[in-house]
Amino acid sequence: MTYKTNPIQLFSVRDFGLSIQHFLTQTKPLFEALPFDCYDSRKEQIQFLQTNLAEPPPRDLLFRYYLGEIEIHSLATCIETLSPDKLNEFKKIQAYRKRAVSRFILDKENMSWRCKRIPTSAFSQDFGKIDKDVFDIRLLPRQFTEIEEAMVDNELFKTLLFGVASNVAQLHPSLKRLDITVHHVRVMTSSERITSNAPEGIHQDGFDYIVSALVVERENVLGGESQIFKEDKKTKIFTTTLQPGFGILQPDKGTDLWHTVTPITVQSGTSGYRSSIGFDIALEIS
Repeated sequence: MTYKTNPIQLFSVRDFGLSIQHFLTQTKPLFEALPFDCYDSRKEQIQFLQTNLAEPPPRDLLFRYYLGEIEIHSLATCIETLSPDKLNEFKKIQAYRKRAVSRFILDKENMSWRCKRIPTSAFSQDFGKIDKDVFDIRLLPRQFTEIEEAMVDNELFKTLLFGVASNVAQLHPSLKRLDITVHHVRVMTSSERITSNAPEGIHQDGFDYIVSALVVERENVLGGESQIFKEDKKTKIFTTTLQPGFGILQPDKGTDLWHTVTPITVQSGTSGYRSSIGFDIALEIS
């Protein structure tokens, strides 16, 4: 499906010559060991304190806490002034997203790719945008854990990486190099807590192209519908609930396309999760 000159590609790992079942079997175990991404829960805690305290902590102190430069006990004086009920609410705000990242430089040589992994720098979405007239906290530099080398230094992952790169290259014949940051993410939900992989709502990530999600697991969850909008951020032009083995590739920065994914809820029982791989792609064209 295309909108104006901007292609939106719904793809499967089968398109890259991979068996979906083999891909899922090999990839699912990676997500269990991912470390928690605490930025989202810190943001929630900050918003809670700003809303429920007559005198919230200074903004610079809250930013330092968000970035992990100080621990929660540095805010103890303010937290202790919450009423017992509000304090219980505050304590329930826990990390729900796991994440690890990796970054690759891909050089195109004739009809093939040469790939080199490089360290992932502090992740700041300088060109990202959100559909809200508020400070976009994603502008602050976040430092995520690097994924273990063995998880990405294998033929299956390289086939996936080269497949995504080749799809982008088909749209840009003079493309010479790609800078790709890969996010392995698991979002957990419970009967007490609805969660989302896009807590910022409708947004742009600020990269030339993105794979907003290549889904690997949907375990006991409902929701998680991927949505793409026109520039008015209201008119949907593409929606789908990605199943394991399927993903979306789309242009992002500087386009009239905006996207989000709806929250996930538990299908039955008490807990569930959705695991996915995201790609942030910067182009270098000769």
